[in-house]
Parts: sequence; structure tokens; C-alpha cells
Amino acid sequence: MSFASNVNKALSEFDEISSSLAQSLSCFRAKVWASMAFCLVRYGARPIDYGRFEFYNKSSRRRNQYLTFIRYKRLYRRLMKEAYSHASISADKEQEYRIFSEFVHRPWISVSRGGIDEVALTDFVGRHGPVIAKPSRGEQGKGVTQISDAADLKAFLESIGDEVYVLEGKVYNCRELRELNPSSLNTLRVVTMIDNEGLIHVLGAWLRVGAIGKVVDNWGAGGVGYNVDIETGMIDRAGRDKKNRSYIYHPGTDKCMVGFRIPNFKNVLESVKKMAALTPYARYVGWDIAITDDGIDLIEMNFPPGHDMMQSFENPVYDQIRSMLK
Repeated sequence: MSFASNVNKALSEFDEISSSLAQSLSCFRAKVWASMAFCLVRYGARPIDYGRFEFYNKSSRRRNQYLTFIRYKRLYRRLMKEAYSHASISADKEQEYRIFSEFVHRPWISVSRGGIDEVALTDFVGRHGPVIAKPSRGEQGKGVTQISDAADLKAFLESIGDEVYVLEGKVYNCRELRELNPSSLNTLRVVTMIDNEGLIHVLGAWLRVGAIGKVVDNWGAGGVGYNVDIETGMIDRAGRDKKNRSYIYHPGTDKCMVGFRIPNFKNVLESVKKMAALTPYARYVGWDIAITDDGIDLIEMNFPPGHDMMQSFENPVYDQIRSMLK
């Protein structure tokens, strides 16, 4: 993206969010715009950070505790430089599934234009269908599709182009999580950080529950995130969606989420620490975990995991991360 395009995108973000906040806060738009500009310079907060972390009603001291967009980009560059000096890290699901095979329990197979074996794929779908097709380097649920029969498989193979995909058996939530929204696989995101002494810390955890009728639970697909207290495994406050709307009851199913206890949460925490130890060069990771009737299943490793959703529940992590990386 060119410099001019970046500037236009930034100005558009300023205009959109200042207009929305000025209306909701009943104040002049210019006042919001000026406050956002100050927070960008002082704290490295993009307008989207300003709105999502509600900087408009926070003190300077509190604002300074957040890992903002620009601070995250600096952290990203440092961590990626450290990681690549030890090993090749990429958002490659096939590589991840092999490294963390002890924690990936569903069947899977890799598919690319140059290596299609239709007999093997037809057999895979027949034995494990319906299956999920994911771009090997995809993110935020983009490009994920379900294949239920031979007709779906034929259409999929005609559409993949040069992209590499992973076909995998569907994972099903345990009953408690399935009841929250039956159409989606509802997963936990747990974030770990490895400090300079090599100790593994859990920075936070939250449950993601999909929107009614959606297959994925991601924010970008209309899902809602709920903060999980890592000491008790319980959802301890209202959830948030990507538009920063608050939910005590999950939309669509009307399940009360505050006070909901995550099944098998102790096992989740023990497992993510074991996984983090397998790739110590990836120091800041978000682990997407499905809880099933049989235990847990690793859905995806995210290195690094971003900065926004984790801090959307009044739990900034900038001070913690700085102290671990000194």
C-alpha cells in the first residue's frame, strides 16, 4: 500500500470514528478528532484503539497501560526478528499441525493445485465428512468453507487456484459450549508470553461465540468475545463484538454469559503452556482451542496474536509485556 493510500485510510478512520463518537457522546466532532490525534501521538493509538479501548473516558495513566497499534507494531518487529533468528515461522497450518500433533486430534489432509489426488480426497470426505476447508495461510475465518459431499468437493477443487488448503474433519464442541451457539465451533483464545528468563505466562483468555447461523466464531464474522478469568475459568463481565457493543446475554440464543464456567479450563491452561514450550522462539502467541467431549483440540496457533480483542475488556497488558521483555 502506498504512502498516499495509508494517509487516506487513516483520515477515513479519523472521520468515521470521530463522527460516531461525537454522536454517542453528544459533543463536538472537532473535540473528539483533536483527542484522537493527541492519543495517536502520545500513546500510539489509532482511532480504532481510541474507540475500542474507550480512551475518551480514561485518564492519561490508564491510557498509557494499553498496548496500542503502534506499540504493537514495534513489538511485532522485535519478536519476529528474534523468532526468525532461531527458526522459520509462518502462518502455515500444515506446519503447525505437524509441530503440535500431540494437541491436534482431528483428521486432516493438505490440498494444493499441483498435488490433487481426487480419489484420496473423495475417500477423506466420505470417511470424515462433512469436512472444513481452510486456506493454509488464512486468518480471521476468511475463505473457510464446508464440504459435505462429492458435489461440494468438485466445486471446491475448481475454485482453489494456486492457494494451498487444509481439509480437516469437523470439531464439535462439548455440550455446554455447543448450547451457546450450535451453528459455530466456539473456541477459546488463550494468549501466552515467554519472558526473558524463559518462563511462560498466560496473559489472558476469552471465549469466542459465533453469530446465529455462522460456521466460524471470529469477530470479523459477527461473533462475540467474552473475557475469562484465568484463576476461575469463569466469564466475569459482559462480552463485546467488533463494533464494541456490549452483551450479557449472547445474541440469538439469549444465554446468560456472565458467570458461565468454561469446562476443562485447567487442562486448557496446562496444554497451552506445553505447546508454548515446543516453540520457545515464538514468545507471544494466541492459541485457539476447542473444548470437545474428549478433551481439547488445537485449532490454530497465532504468532503474534494481535492486540485489540485481548484488551477490549478493561485488561491492558502493555506494562506486563514491557516487564517481561526488559
